[in-house]
Amino acid sequence: MNEPVADDQIAGLLAAILKQARQAVQQAHEAVSLDPTLGLAFATEIRARGVELFVVQLTSLFTHMNLAVDTALARQLADQALQKFPNSAVVRRDRAVLLGLLGDARSAEREIGEAISLDPMSGKNYLMRATFRAQQSDCWAANNDVKQALALKQPVDDYTRQVFSLADCEMATRR
Repeated sequence: MNEPVADDQIAGLLAAILKQARQAVQQAHEAVSLDPTLGLAFATEIRARGVELFVVQLTSLFTHMNLAVDTALARQLADQALQKFPNSAVVRRDRAVLLGLLGDARSAEREIGEAISLDPMSGKNYLMRATFRAQQSDCWAANNDVKQALALKQPVDDYTRQVFSLADCEMATRR
């Protein structure tokens, strides 16, 4: 897993990952079809579609291939899940990730704010909102979220550190 990948191997590796991501989307969609009353099934499909979108973006970046993914369908699913499960923090969190991947950081921040109001003890939600806020150069609010996550014993992950660094936000290290 930690072995170097040669440039000529990148396209094949990303193609294999994309194939797995698309299989995950299909399996998650089948789960929703089997039981459309289960919010976790919807959240799983939203997450799978987000992963698919991310892998397509990476593949396009590294291989210059113009791959397509139906972002309207992903957004429609996320909206449908929200209508069915408006009080599910998991659905709201996964919807926020998808919105962020679609480039809608403001809506993603609002959605994760709703997840926080539904589950205020989730440090993971605060870290996610911190990344959305840092991406919008709101370093002060992002740091308040990091402090809240730390107070809830949620460790800061490498992704959050990278987002802060790219946004030129200095990260709080204490509660």
